[in-house]
Amino acid sequence: MSGVCYPDSASALSAMASAVSGSVVDVGGVPYAVDVTVSGASLVYAGTRLDAVGSFVKTVTVTLQDCQLIDVTDALEMSWLVALVWAAAFAWVATRRTV
Repeated sequence: MSGVCYPDSASALSAMASAVSGSVVDVGGVPYAVDVTVSGASLVYAGTRLDAVGSFVKTVTVTLQDCQLIDVTDALEMSWLVALVWAAAFAWVATRRTV
């Protein structure tokens, strides 16, 4: 999930659910097996105690963030800015040498 951009929210939620589903978590000193499913824009956590004495269901609405990875357009823009800084530094040094 980290460092990955998904094409839509359903794919992102599905990846989040699969990363947790099937794990065993400690809730107040009691181990629970957790199953996570996607329901609209929410994740539904269903936990069952390993000794089969109890269970819980919790629905969490997820607010997804836009992808923060840079693309080719961003990289080109930043490289032009770096080149501009280098050109300005070169001009400054060249001017100082002639004075």
